[in-house]
Amino acid sequence: MSDRAGMLARLIQAAPDRARLAVRLLSNAPWPLAWESVWSGVEAVLPGHYVLLPGDAPAREVRWWSPPEPELDGKQSAELLCTALTDAVAARVRPGERVVTDLSGLDSSTVCSLAVRAGAEVVALTGAQPDALDEDVAWARRTVAGLRERGYDLRHDVIPAMETPLVFEGVLDSCGDFDEPFGNLHNQARFRFMLQRGAGHRSRMHLTGIGGDELFVKSYPWLLSLTRRSPLSGFGQARAIAGHKKWPLGAFGRALLRHRTHPTWLRAMADALGGPAADPRAPRSRWGTAPVLPAWASAEALDLVREALHSAADTYRPLAEDQGMHVLLATVHAGAREMLCFRQIGELERVGVSAPFLDDTVMHAALSVRPIERNESGRYKPLLVEAMRGIVPDTTLTRVSKSSTTMTFVLGSRAHRDQILGLAEDSHLARAGLVDPTRLREACHRPIDVRTPNQRIERTISCEMWLRNESENDGVHLGV
Repeated sequence: MSDRAGMLARLIQAAPDRARLAVRLLSNAPWPLAWESVWSGVEAVLPGHYVLLPGDAPAREVRWWSPPEPELDGKQSAELLCTALTDAVAARVRPGERVVTDLSGLDSSTVCSLAVRAGAEVVALTGAQPDALDEDVAWARRTVAGLRERGYDLRHDVIPAMETPLVFEGVLDSCGDFDEPFGNLHNQARFRFMLQRGAGHRSRMHLTGIGGDELFVKSYPWLLSLTRRSPLSGFGQARAIAGHKKWPLGAFGRALLRHRTHPTWLRAMADALGGPAADPRAPRSRWGTAPVLPAWASAEALDLVREALHSAADTYRPLAEDQGMHVLLATVHAGAREMLCFRQIGELERVGVSAPFLDDTVMHAALSVRPIERNESGRYKPLLVEAMRGIVPDTTLTRVSKSSTTMTFVLGSRAHRDQILGLAEDSHLARAGLVDPTRLREACHRPIDVRTPNQRIERTISCEMWLRNESENDGVHLGV
């Protein structure tokens, strides 16, 4: 047993599993597929469980954590969340100790403010984006000004956009020995640069706001729970969402009320793979966003993923019977897997990378609030905002926007087209029969599409480079 799947794989001389690697090509891989190890013979412990080794009996998994019932009102949940986040950050810093925090959106502003409040010597890092419409720097400066007005002293290091790596820089030179394909590999150069910048301030701890989006952004499956508990509130929010998204209210209402079990949904997703792309304007709900394979995936990859989805439908239970809770937990677990790869990059830089939002006590507090207050219409992350009143500067709590990264993709794809084209040259995924080399090459030559799910290339980049590294480092071969 180990917290590193790659280490176990090497000990038992395991090979990557072709079906599980094909699953990693998916956008929106549903629970439980993306949780499984990509190594044949290496199994992942279920979230919220530990492995008991009794000695005189076979090892078994034991549940130690379950999601709470979402029954607290907003005030109670906010108080619980405030305590949990305060304790989570305080456990990572000491008074007078220098620590680096990201500072951009509401989540990182929360972590930064709590670190300052805990007495740490904080250096806040904000990386500017090469987009005239990006607002992170302006909001970060307001946050720093607000904290200083309250008597806190902190340094603010604003990094000009021209100094920070663009998306896709260095994707052919993966720096990490990851246990699995790293879905954010296209951004690894920027992340590594930020860690190095932080280490230049003589800090060995880097706090991040990863996990905040996963815990607090609204998800439509909660509407079904809300509608059952409070029909007037549920349908009122459904009307507001349908109007904002320009969805037909009747179709959205039917999508919400249509009953479909998790196994039935997984089988339906399997059968829909490879068919016509779903209308992006169509209402979404139920157990998650429909998984999509890239247009260059091979027929064999399609068959492997379909089989994996049908097998999961027969084998696994949802993370919670409530669809909203299931989707939120699946999203958090996906974020935790990404965070593991970020931590592995930090190990290379000899910097500890930590995400307080992913602590189990913080999750418990965030999941305790009633659906009606989690999804309050017209408000951005209302539970987090209420929890941080008096801690995060008031002006920061008024922000309702999140900066887009579309421009960085466009500029990065232009500047590093050679890196993208290099993916299609002697592709290991093509050798394994998981992608069509001609279609992949054509996609790499075209402008990068970040809006059409079956044209997104990030997952292919992560799988291709992970497989190349494993093949070159250890001479591993794909299993059946």
